[in-house]
Amino acid sequence: MVKGLFRFRMNIKQKATALVAGLALLACAVLGVSSAYMAREGTMALQTKSLSALRDARKDELHHYFETIDQDITLWAQSPITIDAIRDFGAAWGEIGGNPQQTLQQVYIQDNPHPAGQKDNMTESSSAPEAYGKAHVKYHPKLKLLKDQRGYYDIFLFDTAGNLVYSVYKEADFATNFVNGTYSSSGLGEVFRAAQSGSIGFTDFAPYAPSNGAAASFISRQVLDANGQQIGVIAFQMPIDRMDAILNESRSLGEGGGLTMVGVDNLMRHNSVKYGEGSILTTRVENEAISKAIAGEKGVIQTIDALGAPVLAAYAHLDFHGVRWAFMAEQTLSYVLRPVKDLQRTMALTTGLLMIGVLLVAWLISRGAVRPIIGIQEAVHRLSEGQDVEVPGRGRHDEIGELARSMEHVYLKGLEAARLRAALDDCSTLSSSPTGATRSCSATTGCGSSSADTPRR
Repeated sequence: MVKGLFRFRMNIKQKATALVAGLALLACAVLGVSSAYMAREGTMALQTKSLSALRDARKDELHHYFETIDQDITLWAQSPITIDAIRDFGAAWGEIGGNPQQTLQQVYIQDNPHPAGQKDNMTESSSAPEAYGKAHVKYHPKLKLLKDQRGYYDIFLFDTAGNLVYSVYKEADFATNFVNGTYSSSGLGEVFRAAQSGSIGFTDFAPYAPSNGAAASFISRQVLDANGQQIGVIAFQMPIDRMDAILNESRSLGEGGGLTMVGVDNLMRHNSVKYGEGSILTTRVENEAISKAIAGEKGVIQTIDALGAPVLAAYAHLDFHGVRWAFMAEQTLSYVLRPVKDLQRTMALTTGLLMIGVLLVAWLISRGAVRPIIGIQEAVHRLSEGQDVEVPGRGRHDEIGELARSMEHVYLKGLEAARLRAALDDCSTLSSSPTGATRSCSATTGCGSSSADTPRR
């Protein structure tokens, strides 16, 4: 390329300028590309570590939260309060007669003066069956306090026949049967049956009709009396707010980032700030990171988020009582690489300014180097025309000075040779003259005359 460039008709000054500028441009290009590459790789490595650390921290926080719920259900399944409450509510249920579901829902839901969503604020009712009313006054404040302090959506007590003899919140499932009733096939019915068999019951989030179709997850344990005999089941309806708070605490991710927890059905299990309120069980996230996490893998890859944007995603799985979720910390690549793009713009501007400076310096250098040569060229041309001039640059102590002194030396030698040729030409002319005079010529003495007919004395 450089060789081809010099095939054009260019003088030395132009060639020197082009060469210096070309080398500078090449150096800037190599430096720019290598710097951009290293900046991108460094930024990606740093963001990978950051996302991995955030993923692990939030995952551990969620796991600790679920363990706290596990400890709560275990503790309260063994609590004397729970044992006494199930025994007293169960006995009161048997004394109601007729249709306990209709009677209790009439008192604690239809006739409850508090609006929907606040039915738990009523503790005492004069129209309640006597035994049940007394049990409600005794245990409701304690269980409501547990719900409020621990943030549970609701707390349920079942007898061994599957009757929901008590709930804090008093929704449509209150006082129904979960063996063959309306909601027996729901998540709450599933955890009741699991606890009946002696296992810890747990279900993933799913729409729950009594809670107006809101996402609900349940956990349960069987309750045993002092003799080890099962007397019922206690269950919690797990809250969403606490999970939302943990997963939406992603300010360190900046714009476009977020934490996502997805079930095996690829639906989100929380309300995300990134994807909008109400994204739980409605927003579908399907990408390679989610698939790998559900498969039990852990890592960081580039993929596409639910909005169609390229992201860097740190993924892992979270298991709790047989339920698996895919957990992911993600950040859009545009945000991750924004510092690199800023650096590239800065480098482009810097390179442009640098090239202007290089061109100026190259011009000055070539001008300083070529100008004396041009002066020597002009002097030689004038000397060749017979003009008496001095060769410039003889006093320089570099190659140009040597060139000037050499040219002057050649010029002086040329003058001497010219004088000799002129002298020889003169001798040749005299020796052929009619007078017969002869001249002896020498390079040192010149020419002398003599006669063949010198008279004798």
